[in-house]
Amino acid sequence: MATVPRGGIGLEIGVQAGNFTADILAAARPKVLHAVDCWRHIRDGPYASDSANVEDAEQDALYATVLRRFWADIAVGRFIAYRILSADAFDLFPPAFFDWAYIDADHSRAGALADLSGCLRVVRPGGWIMGHDYQRRSYFGVIEAVGDFLGGTGLSLSVLTMDRDPSFGIRLPT
Repeated sequence: MATVPRGGIGLEIGVQAGNFTADILAAARPKVLHAVDCWRHIRDGPYASDSANVEDAEQDALYATVLRRFWADIAVGRFIAYRILSADAFDLFPPAFFDWAYIDADHSRAGALADLSGCLRVVRPGGWIMGHDYQRRSYFGVIEAVGDFLGGTGLSLSVLTMDRDPSFGIRLPT
């Protein structure tokens, strides 16, 4: 959380119930936080086994909870929720629109790599691409996706937390 720049325009990919969203809004105090989550059950592919991939009824309840929880921020335009797959959401924003992005959605190698690549287009030079769950679990491919991304772009890891569920940060060159 210390890496998230204060006062900028941010993108959170993977919101679920909004617990980390609340931390971002409190600590980073962004001008605007754009929050993307499909809030729907994914039946196929590696994400199907993720414990956060709950049935549609629970996804609907999570989405409603987020809207209620952040209604005051929504009312003043500080928080905007998008119920859409991240792959489709990147097309909604112009290049270099965000000061930073935080990824905590599809933890599969392909899903995380797609989110990293999408963020590269929409995060400004000098901005940050960050993510959660940089760890080895049976269905996680975040470490491998970050490695693929760094190898393909020539960028390097700037920050790695050492908590139970580590986060990573990549500072884009100016």
